[in-house]
Amino acid sequence: MRGMGKPAGWPDGYQNWLESCIWAALLLACSFIFLLNSPLNIWSGADAATDSSVFKTVAFMMDKGYMPYRDSFDHKGPLVYLLNLSGMKIAAYRGVWVLEFLTVSVTFFMIFRIARLCCKNIYAFISLLVSVSLLWKYFEGGNLVEEYAMPFIAISLYIYLDYLIHNKIHAVRLCVCGLSFGAVCLLRPNMVSVWIVFSLAVCVRLVLTGDISRIWYFLVWFVAGFCVIVLPVVFWLAASHSLHAFVECYFHFNFVYSSAEGGGATAGAKWNSFFTFLNSMPVLLSTASCCVLFKRKDRFLYGIYLIYLVCTLVFICISGHTFGHYGMILVPAVAFPIASFLDDCVLRAEGKGLPVCLAMYFLVSVALPDWMSAAGRVISTYENRGEEHRSGLVLEVCRIVGEHTEKDDKISVYGNWDIIYILSNRMHATRYSYQIPVGNIMPELMDDYFRQLGEEQPPVILTAPGFMDERLNSFVQQYHYKEIWSESGTIIYLNESAVRGTG
Repeated sequence: MRGMGKPAGWPDGYQNWLESCIWAALLLACSFIFLLNSPLNIWSGADAATDSSVFKTVAFMMDKGYMPYRDSFDHKGPLVYLLNLSGMKIAAYRGVWVLEFLTVSVTFFMIFRIARLCCKNIYAFISLLVSVSLLWKYFEGGNLVEEYAMPFIAISLYIYLDYLIHNKIHAVRLCVCGLSFGAVCLLRPNMVSVWIVFSLAVCVRLVLTGDISRIWYFLVWFVAGFCVIVLPVVFWLAASHSLHAFVECYFHFNFVYSSAEGGGATAGAKWNSFFTFLNSMPVLLSTASCCVLFKRKDRFLYGIYLIYLVCTLVFICISGHTFGHYGMILVPAVAFPIASFLDDCVLRAEGKGLPVCLAMYFLVSVALPDWMSAAGRVISTYENRGEEHRSGLVLEVCRIVGEHTEKDDKISVYGNWDIIYILSNRMHATRYSYQIPVGNIMPELMDDYFRQLGEEQPPVILTAPGFMDERLNSFVQQYHYKEIWSESGTIIYLNESAVRGTG
């Protein structure tokens, strides 16, 4: 591409512009191919994953005039529900996929920009492919808080690195960095290691260079960006009388969830979680690259970056759980050290044999296998776009719910199966659209659920597969519910005193 001549009539700089367009198109194509793995993609529309279904259900309730936390219990940040509500406005079921495509595209673009800070386009692209290879393992159906956090982490990481490497910073970038921090705080607070580590690094650098007065300039614009996104959400929650419920769900419940009381935060669980997420080729490669470059190049930069990687792993394992989607926040983190290492090999090698061999090894062993498989499925996914991809059990349950309820009726699903609310277009009768595992972590929530269930007595109660227990059995007997259907561990109960609708 570098050897192309300039066609007559083309303006100066056309070659860089054309090359940038090609790389941008390639990154968009990669985003599209990867996101065909989402069950919400434009050609498939299969059942949303468990957590995704919860977020869509909260957004569904918001669309009906209800509020998260106060009327629909969940313990993630409000931004994920607002994004799902926005997706519903695009298209009721699949609309959020558009936001996923935007999210992943921005993430890929910013990772590429991060890698370009230290190497040429081709090595930057290889570093991108290696780093995003983690997504094949950690994506888990998408529409998750970590997925929406990735672009904000990547944008801020680029701003920090560009400042530390090229001393490039201005008010707009500081505002964007603060806004990104606020956005991630509104998703889940244990994903903020990049702002903690690099903000401290910037302060240390300013102190060491005798430029302490600029700390206030940095802080004011950063806080301004933070307030731009956080304050409107706080005012919205307060105005709708949901702020107290938000604090209880988002802070108190998550504190219990991450404590030994919640069953996950023992020392052994944390230790296992840390090494589970460390034990992947891109993360190990990135960590090793930082160690090597710490000795060879900028000790301050790569020392800070190594601390950032370790802190990210520590933040991930706070709860002691090893849910794969937690690892998505590592994706923006691993590209820069890998790109730097490849660039260092280019500079040190007399010829290009060593860096080319390394790049080929990374591609063949880490990145390309999953991408080849995904690219091979594109045509078949398109050809099968008209087929039904949803679970037959889910469709049958929704059909029966529709036969025995009106559209304005509320139902209750016992267990964790929120896809039923979405596809049956029925609201949940109590504050709790799901009860497991939150009821195991805080048993008082189960008491609250059954109290509300007794007050509401919805026309239909059904169990997620395998979730029937003695407490629900006693409830349906006490309130004279009749079993009308059962299959594959799912039981549907009808309140015989309820008026049957036509759906």
